[in-house]
Amino acid sequence: MKKCIISFKFLFIFVSILHSQTNYSEWNNDFNLSKNEFFIDTNYILIFEQYDQSIPEVAFGETNFFAVWTDWKDWKIKGTRITLDGIILDTNGITICPNSDSQWYSDISFDGQNYFVVWRTPDNLYGTRIDTLGTVLDPQGINISSLTYCGWPPSLVFDGTNYFVVWTDNDVYNSPTIFGLRIDPNGAIVDSSKIQISLELSYQINPALAYGGSQYLVVWEDELQQALMGARVDTSGVVLDTSEIWLSNLFGPLNPAVAFDGTNYMVIFDWGDVYGSLVDTSGTVIDMDLRLVNLNNTPIIHPDICFNQNHYLIIYRDYLSGHGIYGTRVNTSGVVIDTNGFEITNSANAKIRPNVCSDNTNYLILWQDYFSGIDWNIYGNRIDSGGSVLHSPDIRISYDDSPYKINTQKDPSLSTDGSDYLVVWEDEDSLDVYHLYGAIVDEYGIVDTCRIRISTSADSQLNPVTAFNGTNYLVAWEDFRNHPDSADIYGTRISPSGEVLDTSGIGISTSNGEKLNIKVSSDDTNYMVVWSDSRSGTKDIYGARLTGEGVLMDLNGIQISYLGPDRDQPDIAWGGNSYLVVWRIGNSPGEYNIMGTRVSSSGTVINTDEILISIAVNAQENPAVAFDGINYLVVWEDKQSGSDYDIYGCRIDTAGNILDTGGFILSSAPGDQILPSISFNGTYYYLTWEDYRNGAEADVYGVCVSPVGMIVDSFTVCSDQHDQNDPSICCNYTGNVFVVYSSFEDFIGNQYISTDRIAGNFYPFLGMEEAPGIKPVDIRYQIISSNITGDKFSILLELPSTTDIVFRVYDLSGREICNERYLSRGPGVQNIQWDLRDTRNIEVGYGQYFYQIDLGEQTISGKIILIK
Repeated sequence: MKKCIISFKFLFIFVSILHSQTNYSEWNNDFNLSKNEFFIDTNYILIFEQYDQSIPEVAFGETNFFAVWTDWKDWKIKGTRITLDGIILDTNGITICPNSDSQWYSDISFDGQNYFVVWRTPDNLYGTRIDTLGTVLDPQGINISSLTYCGWPPSLVFDGTNYFVVWTDNDVYNSPTIFGLRIDPNGAIVDSSKIQISLELSYQINPALAYGGSQYLVVWEDELQQALMGARVDTSGVVLDTSEIWLSNLFGPLNPAVAFDGTNYMVIFDWGDVYGSLVDTSGTVIDMDLRLVNLNNTPIIHPDICFNQNHYLIIYRDYLSGHGIYGTRVNTSGVVIDTNGFEITNSANAKIRPNVCSDNTNYLILWQDYFSGIDWNIYGNRIDSGGSVLHSPDIRISYDDSPYKINTQKDPSLSTDGSDYLVVWEDEDSLDVYHLYGAIVDEYGIVDTCRIRISTSADSQLNPVTAFNGTNYLVAWEDFRNHPDSADIYGTRISPSGEVLDTSGIGISTSNGEKLNIKVSSDDTNYMVVWSDSRSGTKDIYGARLTGEGVLMDLNGIQISYLGPDRDQPDIAWGGNSYLVVWRIGNSPGEYNIMGTRVSSSGTVINTDEILISIAVNAQENPAVAFDGINYLVVWEDKQSGSDYDIYGCRIDTAGNILDTGGFILSSAPGDQILPSISFNGTYYYLTWEDYRNGAEADVYGVCVSPVGMIVDSFTVCSDQHDQNDPSICCNYTGNVFVVYSSFEDFIGNQYISTDRIAGNFYPFLGMEEAPGIKPVDIRYQIISSNITGDKFSILLELPSTTDIVFRVYDLSGREICNERYLSRGPGVQNIQWDLRDTRNIEVGYGQYFYQIDLGEQTISGKIILIK
């Protein structure tokens, strides 16, 4: 009887995506409907790490509050709805924008129907709409403006027609100043260009904003003059005060905040104590530098202010009280109601960055709290209009589910013993410390569950590479055990069964100077490792041979390239009589070419003049090379077009002659294609690369190339959401093509991980993609179980409505071996079965198969592995 292994990760990806309300068009219509991706290692460890949630902002939305903050666990803006009674509705938090950009400094406002959130990334100001149910309406974010200056939060208000957002960015003189833009409730940018609010040639930062019925008042710090300035802007975006309003006579006021009471603005700021200035709608300062809170000149306290139809509430951090959050009410004339203030919270540990909002009756105050003593979280409390605190204890708003992270895996490499594959990678054993692990994967995709601990010596081991010599694998890597700031090269042999033969590692190169960019090959007896070496003061290409028994043959290394411009990024392939070593040479900044030489199995450099492989304009980088039994094919990333990197190639014969002068193009898709990897399967070359044709997040694409340099096929290895990086490809002796890469994943099964894992994929990659513009029918199916009983594979599938079902099975070559149709099935539970026979009624053999279930315009896909 055959046993069946089913890839539940594979099932989970499709079930979770198709169960969601997201449609394919939001994924650029480039979702692979059938693929055979799987994790190499599903184990994970917890690594202690402090994750802060910080800088809260809150808005009132008629029925609920909505709070947002920066979550440093994954550098995202998170949020939650809070009822008017202080109940948290989204206890796990809402990710405001899932894209991979680092996000911080947010603000939020409400337009009567939806909330709008703005935030910064390193290069842009983004926004998104969120409805009152907490649904993010623009999940990829709205790009409001590019940024060249990264500091200070934006500020946002709604004026009844449009939102107005202000922020700090560099002006044409590269000096920080204040800009703004209007955004309509549909998320469209109203202004054709950003509005420069501060026209002074100075250093303006940290803006705050309020709407005053017919105009906005924008206030900010002027660092050059150590002053507090402001200007009014009307609702059409016209700056009304070209000569800025001077808001304080004090030297160096900080952290302004502003609110409007229906008649005047109250601008408050931090000057050891909390001061304020009243400003009317004509821009006239009525009262300046009112001392509203007396804290005896304590350090920065980050005050905030809100108006609730009767009076202002000022909140602040009080260092004198032990870092508590306090409040003071002030009337519309600037008279302090609570001369001694009142305590909102003063529980253990520090509290900073308070923020306040009113529902027109009570106030909700949020702050950043070190209550756990481990990391910062967001807490809050409500107070009534009389200043009474309504909750005890304080309300916890944000939850760091654990002060731990899941270990990251990256930089995979693989080689084959002819049948099975050895996959090696970096694995984060402790915070930011990486060691090397590996796994044996057979040609059917079955992973040995015992992962191999390759090297766990002191400090990190990085960038592993591997080759097979006919008897054992050699894994080599950059090793920091001797010099924490400079890598040596170590290696170990691993048997085909996964046994580490040199447990302490072999020191391949431990001389002075940094060693980087390691690659390895074999002449079927010995190994040869090459790298970029800085021992001479410039980067040169060095190599060293090891015997099959792991004995280092070249104690001082072999100098393969000679003094001159820096040479790095080598690769190496055995060509039957000699090795071909290729590398990048830097002629000037941004100008790189590809060169190479042949090296004999005895370690002799054959082409002392070097082979000029590509000397085109701009940059050619990261070469990779493979041999087809007659010639080599060298591929690289190439920027000779002047804009994006493309993939080029060139054949070289075993005598070192260039067969394709100038090279030939293998991919010129939009965006960058970088980091190519190449292997030969006995008939064709297969190469893959990191690809950015779909945007800022990396995918893995590839082509199949004949030995004469013709493209036979192109394919998508993986174009999932998030990044897939650093692909490595290898073909075994039977022609099987296997690709591994680092893939950012949200989940392993039901475990949320939010980190990089090593994934694998076999050719053919079954790149059946949806036609542009097609949206699937939302069939809310549920997979109840998948198993094998007797000689039948079955899936129990629950459908809520009637639909036609088509069940297909494919073998590894992509050949359809089963096609069953179930007409007008459902509602209810349906039993989809396969009798493990092909279309000729012949029982299939052991190995890996892929199924696809079509439900109208929706598809479920998965993997089946039959073992003895």
